[in-house]
Amino acid sequence: MSQTAQPTAEQLAEKEVEIVRLTALVDDYKKQLVEKDKTIVETKEQLTAKTAEVTEAEGLISGLQTALTAQATAESGQDTIVTYKGKKFRVVVPAFKLKDQEYKAEDLNENKELLARLVEKKSSILAAL
Repeated sequence: MSQTAQPTAEQLAEKEVEIVRLTALVDDYKKQLVEKDKTIVETKEQLTAKTAEVTEAEGLISGLQTALTAQATAESGQDTIVTYKGKKFRVVVPAFKLKDQEYKAEDLNENKELLARLVEKKSSILAAL
């Protein structure tokens, strides 16, 4: 039977010091992690607020563009009339943007699927006659 050497008191003391040092290091890392988590939460909250601001601004811009193009149409005297399920609608803008796609009023004469979406959503782009 072989005996394993027992650590000396000095070796045990060194190991204990190392354990204390590493424990302090782990505690420090835990504190840093908590701070980083707080920063992430704050950043996400800021992002949500900015996203809401952007959405509101986009809605405002869209409304202003619609009003501007409606005014331009009214001034030009050109009306595009479309029919959907027997009902007639005047397209109040000469052009519009929907889901990053640009359309002209005349497109609604050919694109019945788009016309149906606008009518069903009661879009302000169309005025019932």
